[in-house]
Amino acid sequence: MNSTAKPIPFGRSMLREHRHVCAFFSSAVEEYDALVPFICDGINCGQRAHHILPSQHREDHLNWLRSAGIDVENAIKSRQLEVEPLESTYLRTGRFNMDDMIVVIQEALKAGAEFGFPLTRLIAHAADRLGLRLDTATLRDAAAEIEWRKTSRLSVEQYAARSRPLPTALPMDRMADLQRAYEDLKDERRQLDFEDVLLAAAGMIEAEPRVAQQVREQYRFFVVDEYQDVSPLQHDLLDEGGRLVFSCLTRAVFARR
Repeated sequence: MNSTAKPIPFGRSMLREHRHVCAFFSSAVEEYDALVPFICDGINCGQRAHHILPSQHREDHLNWLRSAGIDVENAIKSRQLEVEPLESTYLRTGRFNMDDMIVVIQEALKAGAEFGFPLTRLIAHAADRLGLRLDTATLRDAAAEIEWRKTSRLSVEQYAARSRPLPTALPMDRMADLQRAYEDLKDERRQLDFEDVLLAAAGMIEAEPRVAQQVREQYRFFVVDEYQDVSPLQHDLLDEGGRLVFSCLTRAVFARR
């Protein structure tokens, strides 16, 4: 959004010069409890609202605005409110496109100024290519499953082929889809998670003899507390080359006494 001298209330804080906010919500109620006052404040101040969200959530979104007292039909007619489906913006190819998103934001802000509005408040949903609405507990369990799969050195296909009981209500096929989407999104953004770093280190040591030799020469021994709790991937890194690993050193010392 463009900068103005007047602070803008959002949640329990005030947005001043920097007004780019990334928010996570555990439910639609929590989401709209935070967004509706922000939207209403903008409408009442004569500012423009530009919203981008999945098309299947459009009517629910408009109903939330109506229940807050916003004359949705008149706001749309006067161009004060614009609701676009993300499928026709930065998800038009079926995959998130950062460049498209930047263009969409620039065009929305430019259009608001051309229509004569002093400020545009833009709200955009993250690209949900799977159409999943997950609560906090399910997200936590899904993250744990991603970590377990990667530290077990399994591909998504190998993971999906296992008859593993899941800690979440998601069925295995949807969990596998979620994990593929997660890996694809990281690749698109050229990002790594912590497990990727471990996998890259293990792969480098296994594939490059010179790297393996240098690691063996630099690190001859390891002391690891609670060694029984390390993952298979961590074990491979520590045990590579037959290095000696001491576990629970304090207990070992008292045991020798």
